[in-house]
Amino acid sequence: MIFEVVNAISKELNLHLKYQFGSTEDLVVFSNILDLNGGKALQQDNTVHCLILKIEEDRTLNKTGGYRGPSAPTPSLFNAHVIFAATHSGKQYAEGVNLISRVLEYFVQNQTLDSTKIEGIPDSIDRLTVDYLSFEYNELSNVWSTIGTKLLPFAAYKIGFIPVQPTSSIGSKIERISGLGTNLNQK
Repeated sequence: MIFEVVNAISKELNLHLKYQFGSTEDLVVFSNILDLNGGKALQQDNTVHCLILKIEEDRTLNKTGGYRGPSAPTPSLFNAHVIFAATHSGKQYAEGVNLISRVLEYFVQNQTLDSTKIEGIPDSIDRLTVDYLSFEYNELSNVWSTIGTKLLPFAAYKIGFIPVQPTSSIGSKIERISGLGTNLNQK
């Protein structure tokens, strides 16, 4: 469910910015900035990357029964901390700052996201909340070293009330591992 929500929001924001700037190229991508080896995750520069920084359970609403969605069992509610970071450098840096300004404007106007207006958000979600996240300077250092890159123009948000429904079929998808206990010294 978290993938569907964040992916849908990044696609919606991409469409919004493409329309605003009259661009035919994607301006927002749902991707990490660097791959596991420290190289660029995408060969495309000058984009805004949407990446998940943290996922947390919303223990307050889970304990008080704040979720009023469809059928039982009641899902657990989660918040996704998401960063939108512009990977523009050199002479394109100002363009990256401009795009992040537009991201800020979009979420100031859309602090509550109605799932019926954003394609790709599951029908079981009525609305999502979007809250701006602010970091202290020492936290910024930790965030960017965790991401593995230098400080980039960015905006961070907490997307709240993402329900995650328990499924009973998860055990049926696990295949049995065979060959354990086999004597490896046999030829």
